[in-house]
Amino acid sequence: MTKKNFLKLIKHTYKKIEKKIEKKYSMIDLDILQEDYTLKIIFPNTQKIIFTIQKSLNQLWMATKDKGYYFEYLKKKWKCKRTHLELFKILKKIFMKII
Repeated sequence: MTKKNFLKLIKHTYKKIEKKIEKKYSMIDLDILQEDYTLKIIFPNTQKIIFTIQKSLNQLWMATKDKGYYFEYLKKKWKCKRTHLELFKILKKIFMKII
């Protein structure tokens, strides 16, 4: 994948994350901040989920208080390199743990 396509995919992924969160967790006062290729989700209890990219590896990285995750885009889905779970399944588990 070219760098240009990777960055376009990241922007699309961040929009998708934001839309899913706003739809499913609208009752929670979350702050969702995007700056360049970093996306931060800040919870009322000050816990955070932070997404960044690793351009040279074409990876999306996600950090929480407890763990870090590295995702690669395979078969039209972001899959965790360690667990092989899809991004949104992991994100749902994290949300359930925090809220």
